[in-house]
Amino acid sequence: MQVRTKRNIHVGVNFIVAPLPSFDKSNVLRFQSQLEIEKIETTNVTYTPNQISIFRQSPNSSLEIRLMNVGPQVSQIIILFANPDYSMEVIEEEIDRILRVFNNVWPTANKQLISSDSTIRTLYDSTSQHAFQELWENRLNQRTEDLSIFGRPIQGGGIRFVLPPLNQNDPNDPSIEVKIESFLPDSRKIYVEAQFVWKNPVLLSSNITGIEKVQTVDKYINETIVNFIGVN
Repeated sequence: MQVRTKRNIHVGVNFIVAPLPSFDKSNVLRFQSQLEIEKIETTNVTYTPNQISIFRQSPNSSLEIRLMNVGPQVSQIIILFANPDYSMEVIEEEIDRILRVFNNVWPTANKQLISSDSTIRTLYDSTSQHAFQELWENRLNQRTEDLSIFGRPIQGGGIRFVLPPLNQNDPNDPSIEVKIESFLPDSRKIYVEAQFVWKNPVLLSSNITGIEKVQTVDKYINETIVNFIGVN
């Protein structure tokens, strides 16, 4: 795997908090106005009965902020970057500004964080003509001939791990899911996905922040997963 070719295709962070009032149009307009002040540009908004989505579209990348009413006094904010054409540092800084505005409109200090998660999907160039070949032969030390039992060519495949928390009672200890696969739209690339889920509810002593969650996942990819696959 050619680690210097890393390109993020998805960065997301998600929080479910209670008790928070339902998202309504008037407060969402305040939220949008403050986003503009914080220089978070948006291009359009969609309203459905239990979800409001705020978008920023550009030719090759997008930002989506989802505000969801998931139950009485239970609210959810999801921040998603698709094919971001800027650095992780810029993404983290934007997440920080978005959540700062969110907390100005709907303060989360002293509320209960029911759960949270963060997901990063990224691509790397393979050192082989087909990324599955690199994973199968170089990392798993298997023979290509063994795949002939399936009776047809392998279009793609990979590895999946589900790792539980080491301490189920520690709210800071997440469950982790990892996928390492050949990328079906371009078989020369290795697709890596890491999702961290913090499932245990916790009382927030301060407002929610997202930078440390994204940084935790990014560090895990850059160190643990990259070292597992092997670097060239």
